[in-house]
Amino acid sequence: MGDAADDARDMAEEQYFNFLTG
Repeated sequence: MGDAADDARDMAEEQYFNFLTG
């Protein structure tokens, strides 16, 4: 437990960053 949550969190952070810099 935790791997999936970490992956989802990383993906959310990446998309949020792309949203900010896009």
